[in-house]
Amino acid sequence: METYVSLAFLSALALVALSFQIHRVDIRRKHRYFLPVMISAAVWALFSGFWLITSGNISTIMSQVSFLGIITLPVFIFLFAIKYGGFGWFEKDWHRLLLWVIPLVSILLMLTNAMHGLFWSDTFQAEVFPGVYASAYEVGFWYHVHTFYSYLLIVIALVLIFMALRKKNAVLGQYLLLLGLAVPTTTSMLFVFEVTALDLSPLFLSFAVLAFGWTVTSGIYRENIQELQRLQNKTTEMNSLYELVVRISERLIHTDTAEIRQAINDVLGELGRF
Repeated sequence: METYVSLAFLSALALVALSFQIHRVDIRRKHRYFLPVMISAAVWALFSGFWLITSGNISTIMSQVSFLGIITLPVFIFLFAIKYGGFGWFEKDWHRLLLWVIPLVSILLMLTNAMHGLFWSDTFQAEVFPGVYASAYEVGFWYHVHTFYSYLLIVIALVLIFMALRKKNAVLGQYLLLLGLAVPTTTSMLFVFEVTALDLSPLFLSFAVLAFGWTVTSGIYRENIQELQRLQNKTTEMNSLYELVVRISERLIHTDTAEIRQAINDVLGELGRF
């Protein structure tokens, strides 16, 4: 259990640190949708750890808070994939709001589950490690709706990111972004379909951090360098234009009236060549 909790907390810390780093270097805010991905994943990992080291009602509350990250994460991943690939979908606020209908209903039903049992049909204490008990659940009808919707968004996001990487002629290392998303998703599926007794996704989020960090930050740095090179070229052009204007001004000032027509023709020729 100690290993699980330690890695969950480490994942959360690394995700927050990566969020800060991306926000710092992403000058043009092209990856602003990636920050909520990191924060949701951090909430998931952090409170999954607290879920194990607490008991009773506190353990249930910690589990519910971790689900806030689980429920919101797929939507943020989908929005990031759209923005990353430049697909131009869901540009309007009300379009994006449609994506949140099922997650918001899921959060509402989860928080009020004691009244209807639609999200979890039963809550009980289960032995997750030898001698360690924590709150566990029998899933309800709406949990299946939430699960299907979440996995659908993530699968579509993976396809969109793959298409974007192909379009960008990404190097092999950048495809780690897909692996970073696919591994926690796979472990989550194994838990949901009861192949594993414990959700190992918070542990693999630490691997996802490395994949996310390598792909996104390297892309941001590369874009920043390209932008600096573009600005440098623009500055060089402006300096050249300034020098040309100075030469033209000096020539026109010192040209006799009789030769002004030829001087103007020469000046126009220089401007045209520039």
